[in-house]
Amino acid sequence: MLRWLRHQTASLEKSETIEWEVEPYLTNHVRVLFEIARREGDTLASPRIVRHLLTFPDRELASSFRDSIPCGWATTLSERVDGDEWQCACEREWTPTFADLVLDTHRLWTLALSFHPRLWAYTGMHHETGDQFWYTAPPLLEYE
Repeated sequence: MLRWLRHQTASLEKSETIEWEVEPYLTNHVRVLFEIARREGDTLASPRIVRHLLTFPDRELASSFRDSIPCGWATTLSERVDGDEWQCACEREWTPTFADLVLDTHRLWTLALSFHPRLWAYTGMHHETGDQFWYTAPPLLEYE
């Protein structure tokens, strides 16, 4: 995992023409998700599936992104039903903390932006009972 992160950081540092500012969207995105969970009575103390769904303009980019995801994530590709784009779903089961979910989200979003300068994504997680699923989606991020 550390080797993967170093590789991704190095590749991002090489790109001097792109600004990778995903804040405040990223932190606010995770904060809203945690607020929903608490409002619904979830203690956030039990493992659950956390899902990141990232959209790409074509299958090739989505596949390349999926192939770069670190071990420990389950990934699937699918074509969107409401358009021509392709989605890569990244899931893993764990007990999320605010800081760790922000870090995971940052890793995946910046990795996705290294493949294509436009990102539509959402992050969601199941209630600790598994009966409910919440998600949040920031506005579309675009970089020239």
